[in-house]
Amino acid sequence: MDIDRYQFQVYYSQTYNHYIATVAEFPYLTAEGITFLEAINDLHLIVQEAIDILQIEGNNIPSPMFK
Repeated sequence: MDIDRYQFQVYYSQTYNHYIATVAEFPYLTAEGITFLEAINDLHLIVQEAIDILQIEGNNIPSPMFK
């Protein structure tokens, strides 16, 4: 599964002074970082772990919004 096809978003939170990364297909997953790259890289790792767990458990993996 090519996770780069998922719809990632990153925004800066002035409240937390961190970048927050989300992914539309996994709305329950987020990551934060001091830099944009830290946030997006951490979220990529989290998404890959979620996919691995879903596969192990035999559950459906969300399809990317963009094919």
